[in-house]
Amino acid sequence: IALELSTPNALLSGETAEIDLEFATDFADMAYVGAATLGETQTANGAFQLSVPNIAALADAVGIDPTTLPLPPGAIGRIEAAGRVSGAINALAITFDELTTASDLLITQFNGDVALGGEGNVDGALSISSENLRGLLTALAVELTPGDTLQTFSFRGNPNGSFETISIDDLNINVDDTIAEGSVAMDLSAERPKITGALSTSDLDLTPFMGPTPEEQPEGWSKTPLALESLTAADADISLESPSIKIDKMTLSNADIRVQLNNGRLNADIAQLSTFGGRWSGTVGLDAARSVPRLSLALTGDSILMEDLMQTLAGLDRLSGVGQFSLDISSVGASIHDIMNNMDGELSADLADGALKGFNLGQLFRTTGNLREALTSGNLNLGISPNDQTDFASFDTLLSITDGVADIRALDLVNSALSARGDGTIDLGAQTLNMGLQFAADTTGQGQLSDVQLNGLPIPLRIAGSWTSPSIAPDTGALTQALAGQQIDRLTESLGGDVGGALSGILGNQNGGSDDSADDENGDAAQTPEEAIEDAARNALGGLFRRD
Repeated sequence: IALELSTPNALLSGETAEIDLEFATDFADMAYVGAATLGETQTANGAFQLSVPNIAALADAVGIDPTTLPLPPGAIGRIEAAGRVSGAINALAITFDELTTASDLLITQFNGDVALGGEGNVDGALSISSENLRGLLTALAVELTPGDTLQTFSFRGNPNGSFETISIDDLNINVDDTIAEGSVAMDLSAERPKITGALSTSDLDLTPFMGPTPEEQPEGWSKTPLALESLTAADADISLESPSIKIDKMTLSNADIRVQLNNGRLNADIAQLSTFGGRWSGTVGLDAARSVPRLSLALTGDSILMEDLMQTLAGLDRLSGVGQFSLDISSVGASIHDIMNNMDGELSADLADGALKGFNLGQLFRTTGNLREALTSGNLNLGISPNDQTDFASFDTLLSITDGVADIRALDLVNSALSARGDGTIDLGAQTLNMGLQFAADTTGQGQLSDVQLNGLPIPLRIAGSWTSPSIAPDTGALTQALAGQQIDRLTESLGGDVGGALSGILGNQNGGSDDSADDENGDAAQTPEEAIEDAARNALGGLFRRD
């Protein structure tokens, strides 16, 4: 230690004295040249230099808990500082000509003014960089997906404001080749920090922050609880513009989004967004403050490539086409499985120039002979192939969703050789469907559509089972009802409309004219007219598909 006092008596009596101080240790070197006061109010006004070659060694030597430092000691490395100080010791104003920390993981540099009095104040230029970002994030206990991204990082900006409310202008952030520019402000005075700002980015890849991908994908929807704890750590109001945002297999282009986060309640207002080939707008809400998180989506898309959307979000590739898509849903759940099973709302699609993949209904219905053969065999799957598809000129559908089950309110498919109307349900939670289709087809190849019939009855089909590999078969229930209705019409016409009375008489004659008491004695109740017709329809159905 080297100390030179020009007026030692003045210093000891509480007056201002000039000091030239240097000291050196194994852990730090420091020098100060200037005035100092050691009276009731201690002050300093002079130039200083500080060098700490190893902050970890210094922390260990003086008993500082490493967990109390803003960064792990290995990330801070060494410290170099130089500048001037002025004012009371407990409220110093510091002008940093240089403030640098440097390690193999991180380099930080600041020059400017820092005031320690009151709420504190900072005004200067700050830069932070890392040539080993993955190593730094690992030191900070951040879990990363393996890959070649997140290698380098740099941050430049001009912080200004108090220690509790600070803004950073002229902000420039680089992560690998991704660039973000703009301004942000942070309010640290409340229970939760709040970040506001506006950013524009180059192409942005968020996939590395999504966590490791499971080696084996579970069947059905994932039951793993969603990691939403970070949504309650801070509040935010950020506007973001980006030409491209990649999230795993999904790429969002030309994004103009405002994200607001308040006490775990996130709302994203999407003014513009392009993905799955088309343009989107709408809102996304996620309330993580509830005991059970709540999700809401209100989105509309135009010129959407349906195959891309379904393949990315549900792993399905059985429907293609381009057109409008609308979604207005809400759900609650702590996992994707719960959210899909609790979903309510509506979904609609209006597509053109696409195909239903896995079967070619047009070829099947082109000739009555082929249809009759398939129906007689009782197995329409004979005509199904992964390479087959049913092309359409238009495809319109409206789904009403309750508790994860979508009721098909409307489904209409049209092409030059075939049209179809559908109804039924799609169980989103169980990933199954049960839907009926009624067709009109060009059975002559002349371009004229007519109802697909055998023996004067429409032939409905039922598509049921897993939505990745459904089965297709005749809808025998619908056929039975249709045949029963046909029999009623014939009886009505021949008997002048008194179907019930005529059948009762017929049934009575078949029972030998016995009355109800006789039926009771035999232990059999009399068959109603409707039951008789339905039984007759079922018996007739067995021979409906016989060859003439």
